[in-house]
Amino acid sequence: MNYKERLGQRIKTKRVALGLTQHELAVRAWGVASSRISNYEQGTREPSMDDIIALSAALRCSPADLLGLVTDQRLTDDETALLLAYRSTDDRGRETIRQIADAQPANNDPPPPTENS
Repeated sequence: MNYKERLGQRIKTKRVALGLTQHELAVRAWGVASSRISNYEQGTREPSMDDIIALSAALRCSPADLLGLVTDQRLTDDETALLLAYRSTDDRGRETIRQIADAQPANNDPPPPTENS
């Protein structure tokens, strides 16, 4: 996968995590046509810096993150999608997400006992 394709994948992942269509993203990213967003996501066109700035604002991320330049403790695409979903939900949804997360054992915790233990 080349750079334009990876960038397009990041745009699409963030857009889908926010529950936006390409048209809705175009409306939020003032001045970026939905046809260009489609081309970016397919990796057939590279966005201008103006489009990167508009898209990152609409996608609630930094331009560096959108470009894949964040190197310290970078989130996976799944983690980014979960974070964006958390940020886009209401207080009740956030509380539900926190309860689910709190119920999960940490990586270094032993699994909970089963009925047979």
